[in-house]
Amino acid sequence: MGIFLLTVLLCMTFISASASPIDASVFNVNEISVVQTDIKILDGAWIAGATEEALAAVESLTDHEVHLCILQKEETGCYTVASMSSGILSPEAYENSTHQLLDHLADGHPYFDITTDEQWLYIQVEKSDENEWYISAFSVRNIDAEEGLNCECNLETLSAWVYSMARPRINWPFLHEELILDYFELSSFISECERASSYLQEVASKGHNIQVLEIEW
Repeated sequence: MGIFLLTVLLCMTFISASASPIDASVFNVNEISVVQTDIKILDGAWIAGATEEALAAVESLTDHEVHLCILQKEETGCYTVASMSSGILSPEAYENSTHQLLDHLADGHPYFDITTDEQWLYIQVEKSDENEWYISAFSVRNIDAEEGLNCECNLETLSAWVYSMARPRINWPFLHEELILDYFELSSFISECERASSYLQEVASKGHNIQVLEIEW
């Protein structure tokens, strides 16, 4: 109880010290007060043109990795982590790479985009009707490769279209947890996309003239 009251008092102090309301067009880490003390906000993007929610990149002070998370505004004016992925990359790789977080249409489809020395990575998230944040689109490509993997996810059908180019593509089943941001683990997600791509290539190598291949399980 004492810790909770202290947190509330700190939030109230932060709010009263603010000279102006937070600008929804610019995400400023210095204007954000977060209830959790085990993370450091690195950057973020307001979602849907409002300051109620944000997609943020944070450094965990526990595992010292960069995570993607959804920050949600509380009644106190402070923010709390509503959903957070597993670690995606190291703080050093994050700081030394070109990256951005953006909801460029302000329509509730924010994304994280980063190009490291090894790969280009794109992760888009979306809120479901049940208020779960899930991976709605995903792309990854090694820097030295001409093609990569793309993924368009559907939480309702627990599946995703996986492809390298526009065609051919495959509708691949995913578990519910695999698509939810809270359980998102980068290497496992890429591995599942690679399984789908390998299956598609195997079918194509047998001489099938396919435009779209769907798998029914």
